[in-house]
Amino acid sequence: MLLHDLKAERFDGRTRLTATLRWEVVNRAPEPLWFEVLAPFDENVRLSPETFAVAAFPLAFWFGERRLRLETELCPRLLDGLQEVLSAFRRWYPERLSLQIEADRLSDPLTPSSPSRTALFLSGGVDSLALLARNRRRHPPGTPESMSHGLFLFGLNTYDFGPRGPRQDRVAAFERYRRRLEGLGRDEGVSVVSLRTNVRALYPDFETWGRVGWVAGTVAGAHLLTERFSAVWLASTGAAPPSDSVDGQLLLSHRLSSGALAVHLGMQGVGRLERTAMVAHRPAMRAVLRTCLLLEVSEAGPLNCGACEKCVRTMLALLASGRLHQAPTFPHDDLTPAMLDVLDARSPEIAEFYKELVDPLVRLGRRDLADPLAEKAEGVARPAPEPLPLWRRLLDSLRTGD
Repeated sequence: MLLHDLKAERFDGRTRLTATLRWEVVNRAPEPLWFEVLAPFDENVRLSPETFAVAAFPLAFWFGERRLRLETELCPRLLDGLQEVLSAFRRWYPERLSLQIEADRLSDPLTPSSPSRTALFLSGGVDSLALLARNRRRHPPGTPESMSHGLFLFGLNTYDFGPRGPRQDRVAAFERYRRRLEGLGRDEGVSVVSLRTNVRALYPDFETWGRVGWVAGTVAGAHLLTERFSAVWLASTGAAPPSDSVDGQLLLSHRLSSGALAVHLGMQGVGRLERTAMVAHRPAMRAVLRTCLLLEVSEAGPLNCGACEKCVRTMLALLASGRLHQAPTFPHDDLTPAMLDVLDARSPEIAEFYKELVDPLVRLGRRDLADPLAEKAEGVARPAPEPLPLWRRLLDSLRTGD
């Protein structure tokens, strides 16, 4: 894969930065990879080869390209980091070919901006809001470690794009929620920086994106804004330890750093109940909390549907924290046992989320919720025994006369 023709274009209210991906092995036409930074931060962007290298290397690896060739310079620190991530990818997916990353030249060492500032990826979910809440408890405003910028991204969801580009209903929903986050930003002292990208649309399906693309695709755009900040934080998912490459990517996120931008992972070892409680005790965060899958766009009503698995799981945690009745982004003040039917402990990580809610609900006198929740969690905690071999079943039937 060749990565070339980097350019920046100014539009009304945004700057688009684009590179062309030219496939060498895979039978795909050349494709643009782009990022947009929206006003008022669209003048503080750098045409960063690091952005496009981070975004493109998982694609090149997964689809069998022999190399990723950048017809430009590249930060040597980032190059070392990408090679380490690729080493992990090869262990996870030994059937894939090795990928070499090449650049016309290595840049002079990049240096962090001055004064030093810190950003976070701010989606408005439990994880990112808890990361901000903990930062506010630990670092006074104005200090270098205090998070002063929140990156809000469009284009990382399967449904954000259609055949002709960004879906306008999704863009409109993004803009509405951005205004909510800007209200949070005023209360919490965070400048909300909005970015759009088409990186997710270059992947054929959710599984491929989840296996190799989502962490790199998320982090990439931050390299455009190193004039604004020198460090950026991601929130972990709460799965500890990560069970596979999907969560394992997060543990490698620091290797997506350059000399100008340090990438950090936060909230490791903090359970989802504790995270939700941290958010629930801050009114400005309760006012924007969004956990729903957002499969449908609604201009009216609460932000969250209150019926999907993520919504019900979060409402249970808010109830256990004593704050569900104060959470305006959810449609319910209480839960019934029937609402738990949607819950599905499909993985050990989800089962752990359920298990940590059981005792707090019991202490609240809500065994009507705690007991079915415990059953759902135990269903995955104790895997079903493997079926006996055919010869053993035949032998047992002869012994019992069945």
